[in-house]
Amino acid sequence: EIPAYTLIDHGTGRLWEDFTRMVRDMEWTSTDNTVLWAMPQLASTTCVFAQKDEDGSMLGCCVWNEHEELAWIGFYMTIPSLQGAGLGSKIWARALERIGEKKQVIGLRAVSSMREKYASRSTPFEVSRIKKHLLTVDQMKEFCGRYEHPGRCLELYHEMHDDQREDLLRFDREVTGRDRSEWLG
Repeated sequence: EIPAYTLIDHGTGRLWEDFTRMVRDMEWTSTDNTVLWAMPQLASTTCVFAQKDEDGSMLGCCVWNEHEELAWIGFYMTIPSLQGAGLGSKIWARALERIGEKKQVIGLRAVSSMREKYASRSTPFEVSRIKKHLLTVDQMKEFCGRYEHPGRCLELYHEMHDDQREDLLRFDREVTGRDRSEWLG
C-alpha cells in the first residue's frame, strides 16, 4: 500500500539525501560520488519526487538534466517496498508531462533488462537504440595513471585541480564528441 504522498517538482535537502542513500544502497556502480554530489547543484537538473506526507522522506523520483532540446533521464526509481505498486508510473507520467511541455527529446540511461518496461505504452519514444561507450582496460589504466594518489585510483571532480579538470574534459570530449564542461563545471 502506498502511503499518502505529494508529487513535487523540486528537491529538498532531505529528498536529495534520501536519493543519494538509495543510489548507494542499490549499488548502482555506474554512478560515482561526483554525480551524486553535482546533481542537486546543477542548474540543468530537473526532477519529480514523490514525497511522503508523514515525514517528508522520498518514496521515489525521476531525475533528469536538460540541455537545449534534450532531457537526459539519469534516474527513475521507487523505494524497494513500493516497486510494482504503481507509484513509479505516476512519477513517470509527471516527468513525461513536464518534458513534453518543453517539447524536448528524451535520452534515457537504462540497463538492457529495463528495455521492455520503457518501451511500454507510457513511453513515447524508440528505445531499441541503446548506445554506450566502453573503455578498454588499457585506456582506463592510462587515464587513471595520470592521477596517482596513494591509496586510491579515483579522484572526485570537485576535488581536482584546474589542470586535472581540463585534462578530464579534454578526454571526455575525445570520447563523447561533446563539450560537457558546463555540466561538470
